[in-house]
Amino acid sequence: MAFPFIGKTEAQDFRLQLYNSFEKRNDLTFELIDALSSQTNPSSGIGLSLSSLFTRKHSGISQLVSQVLEKEKLETIINNYSSALYKNFISGDPSSSKVMFLAADETSIFKQDSNSMEDRGYVHGKTKGISPIGIGHSYSYLVIINEDLPQWVIPFDSKRVKTNESGPLTGIAQFKNFMQLHPENEISVFTADSKYSSFACIEEMYSLGVKALLLSRLNSTRTLYLPFTGEQKSKGAVKKYGDEFKLHDAQTWPKPDYTDDDFKITLQNGKVHQVKLQRWNDLIIKGKKNRPMYNKPFDIVNVIVTHNGEPVYHRNMWLIISGEKRKNINCRQAYLQYKRRFNIEHFFRFSKQELLLGKYQCPNTNTADVWGQISMLSYLNLLTGASLVNSNVLSPWEKHKPIADISTPYQTKRSFLSIVDTLGTPAVPCEYKEHGQGRKLGTILPIKAKQDIVKKAKKPKSKLKLINKDTNTTTEKSSKVSESKKIIFDSVDDIKVKLKLSDEQILLLKNVA
Repeated sequence: MAFPFIGKTEAQDFRLQLYNSFEKRNDLTFELIDALSSQTNPSSGIGLSLSSLFTRKHSGISQLVSQVLEKEKLETIINNYSSALYKNFISGDPSSSKVMFLAADETSIFKQDSNSMEDRGYVHGKTKGISPIGIGHSYSYLVIINEDLPQWVIPFDSKRVKTNESGPLTGIAQFKNFMQLHPENEISVFTADSKYSSFACIEEMYSLGVKALLLSRLNSTRTLYLPFTGEQKSKGAVKKYGDEFKLHDAQTWPKPDYTDDDFKITLQNGKVHQVKLQRWNDLIIKGKKNRPMYNKPFDIVNVIVTHNGEPVYHRNMWLIISGEKRKNINCRQAYLQYKRRFNIEHFFRFSKQELLLGKYQCPNTNTADVWGQISMLSYLNLLTGASLVNSNVLSPWEKHKPIADISTPYQTKRSFLSIVDTLGTPAVPCEYKEHGQGRKLGTILPIKAKQDIVKKAKKPKSKLKLINKDTNTTTEKSSKVSESKKIIFDSVDDIKVKLKLSDEQILLLKNVA
């Protein structure tokens, strides 16, 4: 099937734009991206030199990634290329640009044995092995999602979350950068999972202006509040918070402001699910001192999915819509767009399995960051050429294939060699010349220093201070009480009587002090 927004001519123009974006070694860089886009189940970065699309030697790959490419410039290239793809996509339907949906999430890359890599910490998400926690780095990704891209996303930005940073706040900072680069959008919606629904994230979203909205999932044990509408007392502070709204206690729910019982969705296997949507408007949450949240209201949507009258999920889904223009997002749109957020999980899986995300062997963190951006460029390269894949052609061993409007990333990668034959490549093949002598025989390189694993700092234990008035000396003893709490004694004899200490214990305390 034809891709909905890119034809052969447009694909050639996009590839030429990507080729011209590299200031140095553009032929080598473009061949590396094509090789990564075409080789299925790659085992290593150096193995890409065996691809028929790579006309240079293997030594150029590590030199390019570690010495030539800069992650700041690659970030700009990805931003511009993703924006150009999306603008071409919406050019036929200007109304679709009024509300733009983006998704953000973190993914962990484990580097258990990379002792020389900087800023490694403990990250979650390990699926193999006994422990769900491993040593490595965490990366925050921001992608564009759209209903016409059922299994694709348009990756826009990636940032490594440092050990002293917050992943959700890093994602919102990426979203802020996107809004600055695209001021023409009327509304931009930041879609994320439940860890992005904290009061800090809601506060940051309100600080981005009226064009920013947050669409996130809520933990089903959260307690929200209705605004106070009763009579205020003449004395005391003004009441802001009214009755509690406990998501896990239906008795605390007031009558919903909107209900939709006629919504049905049909799955790919033919099953029909009945969806009931309930919406409550203008709820609030408690903040902290000097960070009030009563003036930052939001709406919530309760999603109940049933099949033949039986609930499909053990718990109902709760969604939060926060921002000034939250009324522009209706219940159905909120539910469907949050479902499409899961496409970013497919993107992570495909990038790790097929684009060597996290598998490129390198000795430092900066090189790993650069390779992550090369994986994103390869994904965009596949998206550009997906229009030329006929996803309905059966292989000899296949009996039937469901009709799809768009080829999947896996189908596109398997057919990418034929796509390059159709589109051609702007990269100039390598012409070998006489090389230098290289590293002299017997050269010994210095051993890379090992980097410590960053751990969260523990709070120091407080100490109990014993003050003697006669000698004006202070003795400290470990205790669980506050460090500011002091016990004052009149003399050494007073200490003996009150604490029942022997002379040997008094002497030991003095030596410790």
